[in-house]
Amino acid sequence: MTYQAILSSSFLKAVFSGFQEITVHANPNQSWTGCYLYGKNTYMEFFSIDQLDNLNSLSLGHSAIAFSVDRVSDLDILYKKYQTNFLEKTKLQTYPRTFDNNQSIPWFSKLEVIHPPPFRWSNWIMSYHAEYLQYRDNLILSNDMGVSRLQYNKPNYENKLLKDIKEITIKFNHLEGERFLKEISLLNFEVCQSQNQYKFITSDQMKITIHLVDSSLSKLINIVFSLNQKIDMHSEIIGNSELKIIGDTAHWNFD
Repeated sequence: MTYQAILSSSFLKAVFSGFQEITVHANPNQSWTGCYLYGKNTYMEFFSIDQLDNLNSLSLGHSAIAFSVDRVSDLDILYKKYQTNFLEKTKLQTYPRTFDNNQSIPWFSKLEVIHPPPFRWSNWIMSYHAEYLQYRDNLILSNDMGVSRLQYNKPNYENKLLKDIKEITIKFNHLEGERFLKEISLLNFEVCQSQNQYKFITSDQMKITIHLVDSSLSKLINIVFSLNQKIDMHSEIIGNSELKIIGDTAHWNFD
């Protein structure tokens, strides 16, 4: 699948979801441009090959998933838990966002385990800062309440066809799959195993299926979406991927 194919898809932009291509200025010397598709509580981001130098740890064909907590203080608790359980470097970092008036606002904090390269998969836990939403939406928020994805997505969720992501299927090589499962075990998800297949459901009822395979490549292979309305069967070829809609469910297959 190519970035340009997503960017030029009239179906994605006009019918499927809230959609935008934006350039973000984060740390003083870091910016990136991405394409974003918004659900009610979830979103997807895609980057083109010319952005790899701006996104330090990513490589061509890289896939990732981010889990979130509502309060930044929850990341501090998880950080201590990660440090106890991982020999690898554990990193907790706050990313600011800089606006045209040069004002820099704390945007989100990100907790991740730093694995040695090469790798083609990333995952992390993040939390948005109340200060950012206060600035963006001209609100007064309590830091104790935190920021939900619902609140964060609200300005960009256009109530089009896409409601939310409800299932994800990931294909892992054994090394990266075992790393991922170890992190999942610290988040208290109940994982069911059948041979080399693992399944768990997140607290917001998203189902995640993991296949461990004899391959060097780890990647996201399928996303299932809940929709706001039923439509007749429809299929869109987007690059080398297919988005297929049946009733009130959509399947985006990348394999």
